[in-house]
Amino acid sequence: AHLEHRSVSARDDTALEITGRRTSPDSAGKLIGRREELRAIGELLALVSQGKGRVLSVCGRTGIGKTRVLQEVHRRLEAGGHQVNWYGISVVPWRRAHPYAGLTSLFRTILGIHELMSETLILEHIGRLRELALSADEIAAVTALLGLPVPPRNPPVDNNRLIQSALVRTVRQLSRDRLTILFFDDLNDIDG
Repeated sequence: AHLEHRSVSARDDTALEITGRRTSPDSAGKLIGRREELRAIGELLALVSQGKGRVLSVCGRTGIGKTRVLQEVHRRLEAGGHQVNWYGISVVPWRRAHPYAGLTSLFRTILGIHELMSETLILEHIGRLRELALSADEIAAVTALLGLPVPPRNPPVDNNRLIQSALVRTVRQLSRDRLTILFFDDLNDIDG
């Protein structure tokens, strides 16, 4: 097994390739043999905690243990008492073919919206976007993205631009005072 580090942009974003299955089914949930991967991710998180934002891409074959390594990182952060916003984002199968399925899942996860919630309860959760300093137009765009009705706006607005700015503002606000991790599982399924 090996761990590959490679810079993917001038901003020192990092890609880690996980190879060789290392977890044992007899380990009762204990992660075995991923010390180097965990060390590399820990070093990256140390930079992030100093205000040096990073993007980490963890890649490898299906079933190799990428999700399990990140679950272990999450467990260790919690056990260490670190204040972390951790959002595990995945796209449910029946949403994969929908436009913006990944962004829809991202906002649903951040807002704590679940599939079986009533529209009334979802609208209550959408109220959190005001706490994140989104504009009324951005909130309307996210509400529409989530499939809820919004009153027509005059003049019409560019929802794509508003969703982009809502995403940037949301992530900035979430990460102002604590480490924020957006973990996309099965990224290849994000947008159909």
